[in-house]
Amino acid sequence: MGIWRRLGLTQLTRALARARAAELRGELGQAAALFAQAGRDDEAARVMILRGDAETDPAARQQHYLQALGSAPPGSPVLAQARRKRAAHLLAVSVDAPMTGTLRQDLVEAARELEALGEAEQAAQAYGRAGDVEGQARALAGAGDIDKLDALLLEQQGRDRQTIARREIAERVIMLATAGRRREAATLARATADDALRAQGRRLEERKVAGDVVDLVLRDHRMRLVLGDEVVVGRVAAIAIASAAVSRQHVVVARRGATVVVRDLGSRNRTTLAGLTLSGEAAVGDGIE
Repeated sequence: MGIWRRLGLTQLTRALARARAAELRGELGQAAALFAQAGRDDEAARVMILRGDAETDPAARQQHYLQALGSAPPGSPVLAQARRKRAAHLLAVSVDAPMTGTLRQDLVEAARELEALGEAEQAAQAYGRAGDVEGQARALAGAGDIDKLDALLLEQQGRDRQTIARREIAERVIMLATAGRRREAATLARATADDALRAQGRRLEERKVAGDVVDLVLRDHRMRLVLGDEVVVGRVAAIAIASAAVSRQHVVVARRGATVVVRDLGSRNRTTLAGLTLSGEAAVGDGIE
């Protein structure tokens, strides 16, 4: 063995000794750097994983696992360990984090990583957190967890039925609104538990014609339509009659299902129905004065 080779081996041995001593002292960052200088990328990655395990800050822990991934030799056991650690950590921190598009994508990638590493149970959890039902079902099947797989499929069937029911209600609301039956459309939409449909119902109600009566001109013919469930007739009322014989608020005309009724409001000259003084509430029909 040549002198230069012996010197190189001696320096390598000393560098490894310094790296192991730093690891024993708990100086993991320095130990990882010394292992890397000594050409032992596998040991450097192993120490970075240990450093990540000991880290309390989630972001710093994830960074240490990423550094281990970057330094681990391809195909080495420590690379598989670093992949497993990073994916499992991402799953753990996602539980308390608000779901975003980026987090969902990261979770799916972590689930695939865990699935490829044979961690089917954790992969199912990651797929479930990301809302990937197909991936979750596949992972549960791989884990042999038939009970959870059956429960997942039953839950998905329930969601599918709810989606179909919601679509049918939405189509019905659109049909009613298009046919001019906005009141029915709004009532149907507001009765659902779906936030989007209920908001649509509120918008339909806001767009409906307001007021007790509406004056229309249809083919040069003027008409007055009563829109509310009841309307007051008097000198100062929804339907105004300029006559001294009429009280300010004289009589109310109201709907009771398919029946129209009238009720005197304590007017000075009272109200007559078919020639008889009205007492209480009475039903009226076409042709009755």
